[in-house]
Amino acid sequence: MGIKGDSIFVRDITREEVVKVAKTSKLDLQGEALDEMLESLNGIMPHINKLNKVDTSNVEPFAHTYPTILSQPQTPHTPQSHQSDKTVETVETVEMQAPRLGVDAMLRNAPKSQDGYYQVPKVVDS
Repeated sequence: MGIKGDSIFVRDITREEVVKVAKTSKLDLQGEALDEMLESLNGIMPHINKLNKVDTSNVEPFAHTYPTILSQPQTPHTPQSHQSDKTVETVETVEMQAPRLGVDAMLRNAPKSQDGYYQVPKVVDS
């Protein structure tokens, strides 16, 4: 990423970056598959650059794209930066009412889990 004038622009992704992300994600991308992924990702960059040029200074930030109803108060655990005079309740759409998977089904393909949670490697030292 860089800055050109008043806009942020996204540069093309390098082959080395795709290899690094693929390795981190445990994806076996080699040869033609790697070339196709690189081409596909770099095909997205002009669209991202167009979006970065859009003036959003008068757009109110929001937490999600689902419709909301103003009705329930925020909890004391709501971060100070997210608190407002408004109260919000998420409305479930028909698509959101699909059958839910249980914890066991969700963890079945996890490389590591413990006590009903995914175990992930530590990536940030505190």
